[in-house]
Amino acid sequence: MAATLQADKLLRELANVWEELGKHGVEENTGGVLRACAMNLLVCVQGDVEVGDTIADLMHEFPSRVIVLRVKKRATPMLEGRALAQCWMPFGRRQQICAEQIELVATQDTLRDTPSVIRGLWAPELPVVIWFRHAALLEYPEFEMLLPMAHKVIVDSRDSEDPEWTITQLQALQRAGHGVGDLAWARITRWRESVAQMFDHPACSAKSGAIESITVTHTSLSTPTTSRYLAEWVASSLGGNVTIDYKSLRETRAWEIHSLELRGEGFVATIVRKDANQVEIRWDCYTSALMFPKLTQSTLLLEEFEVLDRDPIFERVLARL
Repeated sequence: MAATLQADKLLRELANVWEELGKHGVEENTGGVLRACAMNLLVCVQGDVEVGDTIADLMHEFPSRVIVLRVKKRATPMLEGRALAQCWMPFGRRQQICAEQIELVATQDTLRDTPSVIRGLWAPELPVVIWFRHAALLEYPEFEMLLPMAHKVIVDSRDSEDPEWTITQLQALQRAGHGVGDLAWARITRWRESVAQMFDHPACSAKSGAIESITVTHTSLSTPTTSRYLAEWVASSLGGNVTIDYKSLRETRAWEIHSLELRGEGFVATIVRKDANQVEIRWDCYTSALMFPKLTQSTLLLEEFEVLDRDPIFERVLARL
């Protein structure tokens, strides 16, 4: 059997890390070390998938106590852990900023022992966010003991092996009263902003009641959750009876949603991807272009971190899927 891992041992290791960092700062005659922590972040990962670069990006913007739980499949039971710190020096300053990180490795046989360890590692009186890097880990009952402590549970239905199952799990968590987030929802923020900008124009807004159909064209063979989120958000925002249609472009593109079309009697509005970074908005005689920034896993997560309370708009749309 694997040896029992204690939270106290890892916290002592973490204290030793800070002591060594402090000594190093004195020896190097730098401006010292600033210990920064705004929340607790639990990252649940399957196998050896690397999340180090994403965590480093997150810590620069949102320093936290990060606990990485890596679940591995192997014949021999294992439960190991180590403590370290993520440090960087902002440009023009001599003081290092450091955030805490604890890494746990467990097998399926020892996963039942991890909730008690993780509960002992939370930084007290700070929000708790759980990011399931692999949504399939939601099926493990061991995580049910941690979910009530989380202010927000984040998944990515777009990258899930079974998006429908993942959406069902999110809906169940929402009904149970948990705050939930989906990186697929964060991916359509710029699309939603484009629609909102279009209807900020009084002449366009006046015709919103005439819209009868919504068509989302995507680049994948099956309808992705991003397309469904966008269509259902538009439909719920318009109210009334509107039909929704999904079409596949059946051509490879670097992006997923290719276009959005809103159509009604005497009115057609479209938002179309021109390339990876730009969309074109058209309605009546009006044409404009908007730039879409490149999205990374870290930028999507940071967007989710900005709303740690329950998001009523997302929950309304999620319930419609």
